[in-house]
Amino acid sequence: MGPSKRRVDKAGSVLRAAAEGEALDEGAVAEARDIAERFRVAHSPTLDLSALELDTLTVDLNAWREIGRRLKRLDTIAGKLMREPSLRLSRMRDIAGCRLTVPSLENLLEARDRVTSGMSGEVLRVVDYVEQPRSSGYRGVHIIARYDGLLAEMQIRTQLMHRWAQLSEGMQDLHERDQPLPENLEIARWLRDYAEALAHRDKGETIPLTLERRVRTMPTQVADALISKGR
Repeated sequence: MGPSKRRVDKAGSVLRAAAEGEALDEGAVAEARDIAERFRVAHSPTLDLSALELDTLTVDLNAWREIGRRLKRLDTIAGKLMREPSLRLSRMRDIAGCRLTVPSLENLLEARDRVTSGMSGEVLRVVDYVEQPRSSGYRGVHIIARYDGLLAEMQIRTQLMHRWAQLSEGMQDLHERDQPLPENLEIARWLRDYAEALAHRDKGETIPLTLERRVRTMPTQVADALISKGR
């Protein structure tokens, strides 16, 4: 059994303050990190079960698919707490996260329906970033579920959506780790255009000529990231 929600949320508050640079007692920070780490590790069975269900419910999808999984790192948890001041650590929904990547938008929608209707966990929320993309351009479907009191997030993306997400993460590494790119940054504007172009392709539509021209004018930072990552 992991630590209580009260202790977890208190530890989260300490981690947030430490991440913001507040001077704190080293012992208190160490204790908070220990509690948060035990809470993080307690999500391992939740991750195993959610990934298994994602696999089992889509095994006969009749399409190529790839499943990824991870427990969010402790430093990444602290960074998210800092960026979202009202978030309680006990309610962080993506400590256990798994992802299904499929070829087409049709496959994505079928997988979404299969998972939400067939999983053993309690579906708390389905966030459709396909119909309503994030301001960054990100697209995908996120399913938030609860297993024995702990949360898991399952993401479903097409290959093109996943390509965009990987590239965007690379751009964030160049700018500042775990921080969203400023929307007025040249890279951010290009990424939004690129996401829109890929969305047209996912729908089988022709990319508008003006959009195609903007995407072909790639910022130097994007080209450098592609070269450095071997993409």
